[in-house]
Amino acid sequence: HITVVQRGRHSMQKFEDLKAELEKQEERHVREVKKIQSEIEELRRRVREYEETEPRSIGFNDSSTDSFVRTVEWTIKNFKSEEKLCPKGTPMWSPRFKLAGMNEVRLEFLPNGREKSWNGFCSLFLWCPPGTKIRYQLWVGSFMKAPDEDTYDGEVGHGHSNFCPLEPEIDLKNDSVTVGCNIFEVMTTYNISERNLSLYAWPLQHWVKKEAEVLENRGVKSITWKVKKV
Repeated sequence: HITVVQRGRHSMQKFEDLKAELEKQEERHVREVKKIQSEIEELRRRVREYEETEPRSIGFNDSSTDSFVRTVEWTIKNFKSEEKLCPKGTPMWSPRFKLAGMNEVRLEFLPNGREKSWNGFCSLFLWCPPGTKIRYQLWVGSFMKAPDEDTYDGEVGHGHSNFCPLEPEIDLKNDSVTVGCNIFEVMTTYNISERNLSLYAWPLQHWVKKEAEVLENRGVKSITWKVKKV
């Protein structure tokens, strides 16, 4: 009887030892997984910082061709995974690109909005070079805002903190979200401070419109204005 009890105690002790060892292995596994996840998040953060500060722009080598590019679409793939890395107030940055004759243009998208955004709403902003006056239209998915007109006096983005509810605009089939911008008109100001000189560059479409008006009225020889009941 004593031998059976001792064997039972020995088996129980062995079981407890195995259980303790298993718990230790699970703890080590959890720590290793957290460490790997932390390293992955750090790499993603560095990639985002690199994309934000990288000076090169995506676009045509010929700047004259860029003047005719008026629409940009940015598709964010693996969106659910990317969104988890962007809590409220944390942005995603598009690569820098060339658009409508401008360099260093980029989109700032906050899938969960800014700190003061409404719950469930995303935020979207367009960043352009200082000295730019622009009329444009932003969109997320199928949701388009009314056209905006803004002047960029410094390093700041313009857009909307409460752009739209995000959930209806997610492409669930492809796990992606597409955001974009249409450019209607751009005027760029170049200041030469040492000479107190400012140069204003209107887009090509502006001058084409002016020339069209001239051609349309070239047959007009005289203008008569009659003021009645004087």
